[in-house]
Amino acid sequence: LMTGRTHQIRVHLAERGFPILGDAVYGRLGGRQPRAGVAPIAEKIGRQALHAWQLRFEHPSTHQQVTFQADLPPDYLSALKELRGVTGWPEST
Repeated sequence: LMTGRTHQIRVHLAERGFPILGDAVYGRLGGRQPRAGVAPIAEKIGRQALHAWQLRFEHPSTHQQVTFQADLPPDYLSALKELRGVTGWPEST
């Protein structure tokens, strides 16, 4: 996603059957039930697993492009490892 507010990202992904892990509001909007074993992983995180690895915008005063990057938090990395075991997701995703 290039742009989008949290709500828009969450609702559109859920409508397409790909809810954000840990999203209590829109998590079942697409009608899909989570795979067995996913709910305990979401509970460990305790929040939505929605992370912006990069933010880029024009600075309002200098008009220069500003970019910030952030690695995944350790609890997300742990959850991904567990999810791969439950869902069979490949390592590269």
